[in-house]
Formats: sequence, structure tokens, C-alpha cells
Amino acid sequence: MKFSAAVKSPFTIGVIRFLGVTLVIYAFAVVLMTAAAQQQVSSTLASINAGVGYSAAHAKFLGLKQLQDDISELTVEERTHLAEQRKTEFEYQELVSASDAAWGELDSAVQPLFDRGVCAMKASTDRMALWHAARRCLGNEALSTADRAALQGALSRSPSAEELHQRKLAQSRINDRAYNQLLATRASIAEAREKEQQGEKIGTAFEEMRVLTSGWIPGASLLVHFPPTLIQILLAFAAGLFGALLITLVLAVYPKSSVKFAGGEGFGARILLGGLIAVGVYIVLSGGASILGTPAALSAAPSNVMTFCALGILAGMFSDRVAFWLSEKAEIFFARTRTEDVPEEGT
Repeated sequence: MKFSAAVKSPFTIGVIRFLGVTLVIYAFAVVLMTAAAQQQVSSTLASINAGVGYSAAHAKFLGLKQLQDDISELTVEERTHLAEQRKTEFEYQELVSASDAAWGELDSAVQPLFDRGVCAMKASTDRMALWHAARRCLGNEALSTADRAALQGALSRSPSAEELHQRKLAQSRINDRAYNQLLATRASIAEAREKEQQGEKIGTAFEEMRVLTSGWIPGASLLVHFPPTLIQILLAFAAGLFGALLITLVLAVYPKSSVKFAGGEGFGARILLGGLIAVGVYIVLSGGASILGTPAALSAAPSNVMTFCALGILAGMFSDRVAFWLSEKAEIFFARTRTEDVPEEGT
């Protein structure tokens, strides 16, 4: 009983109403600022030929920071691959030099034998063919002791010409793989930088949003994520609440005003009704031809943000008149529908 009496006390009711009024005004202001900023962003996107709508542009804008982080990581990866490729290239060139020296030594020992016809060999530029021919020549009984010793020394050197050749081929594959990794990383960086440039271009359009996304206006950063079409619905509702609150305060301050407003009790109910009526008007006017019999529906383009706001405020202020207007439209619409549904005689 004490709690119920405390809730019903004038002071408690006054505090609750004050908090409710503050909340309505704040919500309306934040939604209106967001809608106005979105309108400016959409206009800027159109002027710079961004080629995307608000939602897609906002997604690119949010991904810009992550994209910049990815570019930093790719740059570090590029330096790593570049160092690895230079290392493998150096090792490959070292093996090329060592392999050439070993094959030169083998060729100088084997070629005189081939020239004298001691060992038979078909003409070939393939080094492994030369290696196998030299191994076969080593088993030739016609070789002199000096020729056999020279050939044996060329074949048994460590590492052998054949081993260096195999190492060179393996290192060549490693070097090619490192080079391909470097090229792939550079291609990824080029693609990411292209996206970054597009994101920075789009980011200039979102400068209007900076004050809303800074975090010091509670709830504003959340509303920025809403597409303009959804924000217009929230704006219609908030404007309706604000309009109903406005007329309620006018009646409270000027109870004997000459302006003809509908009176009544129910502070909170009247404000809520204003918001709901405004949303109803938004839906009906958006229906256009099917509901009102007009040639076109009310445009939902971003350029009409203030139009929706004005309609919402007026609908909230004059919710009784709007309800009567909607009633008239309903009678006309449903009466026409019933007439159209009646079958003609003889059918």
C-alpha cells in the first residue's frame, strides 16, 4: 500500500513524466540527426559516383580499418617472402657456379677420351647423358692407367657433378616457389590497396557521421547501421511521439488557448498514440495509389527525410484529426473494394 501510494504521489508522477519527456525528446533528436546525416551521406555518395548505396558504402567504410590492418600484415609478409626469395636465389646461383665447375672438370677429363675414340658417345648437350657416358667409359678395359685415374678422379669428386646438378634442380624449384609466393603477396597487396582507395573515397562521405559514431551520444552509433528506409520508420514514430508531446505540453502550459486541440487525460497514452498514428500515416501514404487513389505513393527517397519528419510531427499533434481522416479513407477504400467484388448481373 505504501508503494502504491508512493507511485501515485504527485512528485513520483512528475519525476516519471519528466524522464519520459526527456527520453522522447532525446530519441527524436538522435533519430533526426541520424536521418539528416544519412541524407547528406547519400547525396555525397551520388556526387562522387560511388556506385553503391548507403548500406554497401557503410559496410566498405567499416571494413576500411580492417583492410588497412590486412595491408600492414601483407607488407610484413612481402618483406619476409622477398628476403626468402633473395636467399634462395643466392643459393641457386651458388649451386649453378659449383655445378658448372664440376661439369667443366668432368668434361675436361672425358672429352679427350671421346675425341680419341677410346670411349664412344653420341653427341648430346644433356649433362646427365655425359655423366652416364663417363661412367660407362670408366669400365672400358682399353683405358690407360693415366686416363682411368683422371676419369676416376673427375667422377669421384665430392660433391659429384651429378649430385650438384640434382641440388641445382631442387634449388631451382625452391626458388621458383619463393618467387611465386612473393608475386602472390604483391598481387594481394595491390588488390587490397585498390579497395583501400575506394574505401577512403567512400569514407569522405561519412565525415557527417563522425559526431554520431564518436561514442559520446548514446545510441547514435547503433542507429548509423540502419539503412535509410528503416530509419524513416523510426523517424516517423519518434516524430509522432514528439508531436504528441508538443501538443500535450501546449495544452498543459496554455489550457485556455484559442487553438482548437482535442483535450483529454492520459499523458503517456496520448504520446504513444501520436507515435502509432504517425507510423500509420507513413504506411498509408507509402501505399499511395492502392489506398488513397493517388497516382503515386509518397517517395521514400532520402531527400524526403524532413517530409516524413514534418508529417510525423503533424500526425502526432493532431492524432484525433488524423484518426478521423484515416477513418474516411478506410470507408472509401473498403466501400470501393466491396463494390468491385460484387458480380455483375447475368454472370
